[in-house]
Amino acid sequence: SECVLTQNAATLGGAICAVNSSTLTIDNASLVTANVATRGGAVFASYDSYVQIRGGSNVSRNEASRGGAVALPSGARLSLGPAHLTLNRATECGGGAYVHGGRSELAFADGAMITDNVAQSSGGGIALAGGASAVLDSRLTLRENTAALGGGLHLNGSSARLENATIKSCSAQRG
Repeated sequence: SECVLTQNAATLGGAICAVNSSTLTIDNASLVTANVATRGGAVFASYDSYVQIRGGSNVSRNEASRGGAVALPSGARLSLGPAHLTLNRATECGGGAYVHGGRSELAFADGAMITDNVAQSSGGGIALAGGASAVLDSRLTLRENTAALGGGLHLNGSSARLENATIKSCSAQRG
């Protein structure tokens, strides 16, 4: 059963807001597009919530100040793949994903693609801040993302471990 989430607007999570230990699975969503929010153009999740985007879902053309596609502050976790975060835009940071906070985590499954996203400030593909962590491995491709700082990936007081990850053709003024 296909899912379509399009042309929604909110302060937190243009299409979906998941808080307080919620669990969200977006599976086989052919269209998660044209959503707008202050944080998390398509999805906002916080306070120990868990989001899984899989089944070939395509999250594209969403916009927010932080997290053009997805924003995960305050202990939220995201598992991505096989899925695409593509052509999303952040007016500040995290064109594809913005992950913030000491217990916030980002993980990937085979076929995870974060491509062609733009952040005006930092992290065209992914912005990690405030103690967030991620393991970027061979299951992830970051490609053709753009930002002023860190075209593919930007870390600010956070940690990332790269293990055979592909970061290709990303651009930034610095980093």
